[in-house]
Amino acid sequence: MGNSFSVGQMIGLLLALTVVLDLSGVVAHGAGLLPATSPAVVASSSGADTVDQELEKWRKSDQRMQMKDSCVTVAQILGKPLRDANFWARTTRIYSSYKLLQLKNGLVRPFQGSNALRAPKGEEEQRQEARDSFDRVWDAAHDRNSKRMIDLCLTLRGFYLKTGQFLGTRHDFMPTQYTDRLSRLHDDVPPMDEADVRRILERELRGPVEKFFTELDLKRPVGAASIAQVHVGIWRSTGEKVAVKIQYPNAERLMTGDLKNLRALAEFLQRTEFKFDLLSSIKELQKQIVNEFDFLLEGRNMDFMRDALATSCPEVNIPRSVMSTQRLLVMTFVEGDNLCRLAEFKKESKAMPLFVKQRVGRRILDKLAKVWGEMIFELRFFNADPHPGNINLGKKIGVLDWGQMKRVTDDAAVKFSRMILAICTEDRENILTAFADLGIKMSNPDDKRGTEFMALSMLDTKVCRGIYRLPPNPNTSES
Repeated sequence: MGNSFSVGQMIGLLLALTVVLDLSGVVAHGAGLLPATSPAVVASSSGADTVDQELEKWRKSDQRMQMKDSCVTVAQILGKPLRDANFWARTTRIYSSYKLLQLKNGLVRPFQGSNALRAPKGEEEQRQEARDSFDRVWDAAHDRNSKRMIDLCLTLRGFYLKTGQFLGTRHDFMPTQYTDRLSRLHDDVPPMDEADVRRILERELRGPVEKFFTELDLKRPVGAASIAQVHVGIWRSTGEKVAVKIQYPNAERLMTGDLKNLRALAEFLQRTEFKFDLLSSIKELQKQIVNEFDFLLEGRNMDFMRDALATSCPEVNIPRSVMSTQRLLVMTFVEGDNLCRLAEFKKESKAMPLFVKQRVGRRILDKLAKVWGEMIFELRFFNADPHPGNINLGKKIGVLDWGQMKRVTDDAAVKFSRMILAICTEDRENILTAFADLGIKMSNPDDKRGTEFMALSMLDTKVCRGIYRLPPNPNTSES
């Protein structure tokens, strides 16, 4: 802005700007002050109050709420340097912990454990003891730093929380200590308090909660994650049980700023530590994340897929949208236990024979594979966020969260099908050819073992004959 601006002028400008942006947002997703796609809001106004009186009442309330939200927005903007400093201080502590350990023990890569060690020559017992000793050192470091990472995600939230969710699913390269802790982030995040939930909800509904719900539990959400949290209630006009998805205030603005820090971190790690492409994932997230903040779009995606899969996949339950605005989505409730609770199920079912568990697991995987197969190869439009927090297990398998969607071209679908067929037949040459056809570049195309490992680690969970699922040489492959 230049030195001619005082702090007071800057705050005033930011406040005016955010008010304008918030007001334009209301117009964009509603007609006047009422959501354009929610006739239930108008229909629910009853009693002596007229529609005009209701509008005037909630217009005044909305103005107060907008001013409060704008002040929060300004505080976030002014506090961003501190937030950024907090992020870099925490990540530097984690990174330096590993670097110091490497220097102390003369190691090369922190995530390869004993595979990177040069065990002393001698008796096999001595060699194994040396490996075990180094493994204990790394396990302790992973345990300590995984606690620091989940604390970072829960303290700063925003896109750091989303990144933690992603890393919590990557069992192919993340240590167990990290995946065990970060998997909590899919559905076990500290929620907003009841007063904030009610304020946001009534602003989106343009009326008191009691006009739209006969019951609504605002104290205990059934799920809380990076962008929104979900509550359960009874929709007054139909009497049906619904899930109410409420977006966190200023979530989009916060995450956009976080992505810049993550991109800078990815660039640094790609240059200094990891010999594979981190930036492509960050760039893809930057393109896709904007869709997750549009609950109107998510409602349309959800309804489309519910109708499109009704005949081909009757064993799957997809919610139906009941009412939506840009930041609120009311949908039919999907019964069942979340897949994130699978670890608890394992503890409670020790008496269940192993073959029964395997049959149940195979049946679930077969149904999910069928659903995604239909979306990718028939509809060419699929849910791009199938993590455990978005899967429910009940009489039917529930598939939730339809904000992240991707389209598939005919050419990409054909190439992907060839890749799957090659993996199923365990044909190494076909795997290598199909993988190259997908457009994934390797820094050393002649390294067939590294290429095959990359293909299998990305697209399969079992082992092909003749290849062991050990980390590849980090200096030979790059995706």
